[in-house]
Amino acid sequence: MTYALDEKRKTVMRASFARYAGQLNPAEVTFVNPAGGYYSYIAYNWVDTNKDGFIQKSEVLTNLGPAYHGSSVDPAKPTALETPNTLDPNYHANHDTEFILGLDREAMPNLSVGAAFTFRRTTDWPTWKPRIGLTSADYTVASRQTAQGMSTTFYAPNGDKVDASGGGRMLTNRPDYHSTYSGLELSLNKRLSNKWMARVAFSYNNWVEYLDGPGAVQNPTRTDSTTSGNLSGPQVDGGQIAPRSGGSGKGDIFYNAKWQLNANGFYQLPMDFEVGANLFGQVRAVGRSLQHTERQYGAQPEQAAQCRRVQHDQRDPFAADSACRCEVPVLEREVRSVRLEADRPRSPGSSRFRGFFASR
Repeated sequence: MTYALDEKRKTVMRASFARYAGQLNPAEVTFVNPAGGYYSYIAYNWVDTNKDGFIQKSEVLTNLGPAYHGSSVDPAKPTALETPNTLDPNYHANHDTEFILGLDREAMPNLSVGAAFTFRRTTDWPTWKPRIGLTSADYTVASRQTAQGMSTTFYAPNGDKVDASGGGRMLTNRPDYHSTYSGLELSLNKRLSNKWMARVAFSYNNWVEYLDGPGAVQNPTRTDSTTSGNLSGPQVDGGQIAPRSGGSGKGDIFYNAKWQLNANGFYQLPMDFEVGANLFGQVRAVGRSLQHTERQYGAQPEQAAQCRRVQHDQRDPFAADSACRCEVPVLEREVRSVRLEADRPRSPGSSRFRGFFASR
C-alpha cells in the first residue's frame, strides 16, 4: 500500500504485509538414502607402527571400534540396505510473517530521504536432526573445560540409546523455537545533477532466536552453530542469530551485523574525468569460543591411555587435526567449538574505503 501525505506528493508512506514459505535444502533428499549424501564410510583409528606413512591392515585399530562414520550408516550393520535415519512425514518449509512500514520525502529537487522499519517472525525452522529416541534428559556431563578465563560444559548422550537406534537421526522442523528480525533503514539519495551524485544508506538490525519450550534443545552443549541441525546452538533465549560460514574454513565468519553503513558518490571533472569513492562500515555481533578436541566421551581410563599412546605415534597425512583423530570409541563426537557469553556479544567494527578515477 502506498499513500501520499500531501497534495504535491513529496511525502509518501508505504506499508506492506506478507506471509510466505522458505525453501528446503535439495540435498536433504539423501538423508534417508543408505548410500548417504555423498558416500558411505566407517573410519577407524590407526597407528603407523613401521613409520612408512601408509596404512597396513594390521595397523588399523578395529579393537577400539569406529572413530566415526557417515550419517546414513549403522556401524553395527554396515551392509544394511536401509538407513537408521528417518524423515518426519510432516516435514515442511519454514514460514515467515513480515510487516514493513516506510516513509519517503523529497527534501529538495534531486535529493530525497527515506526511512523504513521491518519486522519478520520465522517459525517451523527446517533442517533439525535430533537423535532418535533421545531428549535433553538423556545427556549427561562428559567434560568441563576452562581456558583463557572461559569455562564451559560438554554433554554426551546415553550410549545405549544411541546404539539402539543405530546412531540414527530424524529430519524434522525444530519444535518450540522461533526467531524474529527487526530492522531500521535510513537512506539519502542525491541524483546526478550539477555534476555530482551521492547515496548514503544506514541500517540497524536485530535478528534473535527464542526457545519456547524444552523441545528446542536436545544436546545441552552450547555451540556457536547448530552444525546443520545436529546441535542446539548457543541456547540463549532472545540471543543473536549469527550463522557460521561453511566450506574450507579460509573465510570463517559469522553472518551478523548490528549496524551497517554504506556511502558512495562521484563528481564529474573537466575533460570528461570522473572521481568517485565508496565507504562501507559495520559492527558484527560475535562471541568468544573454546575449542574442544576430546571428541569421544564414553572412554574407559585404560582406553584413554591407549589412545594417548596412539596419538604420540600417529602419522596421518589426511587428518587436519590429528589430536581429534585418535580418541577412544565413539559415543558422541559432535562438538567442535562452544560459543560462550552468547548473551553478551562482542561487537568488533570493520570498514572499507574504495575510490576510483576514470576518464570516458
